[in-house]
Amino acid sequence: MSTTNFTVGQLARLTDTKAVTIRYYEQLGLLPMVSRNDSGYRQYTAEERDRLLFIRRSRALGFKS
Repeated sequence: MSTTNFTVGQLARLTDTKAVTIRYYEQLGLLPMVSRNDSGYRQYTAEERDRLLFIRRSRALGFKS
């Protein structure tokens, strides 16, 4: 089973979210801390992408963190 991994920049483009916001959500605990590759880049999966999209939709509906 192949797992798609995204860098923070790729995830930002896919979800129309700034990279700094993604890191901030990690600090708050809204997104789990993710693994890093050998070069130290964060590696996000489709699960984190879906969670980030959920957070964005919730905020658009008026829910605040």
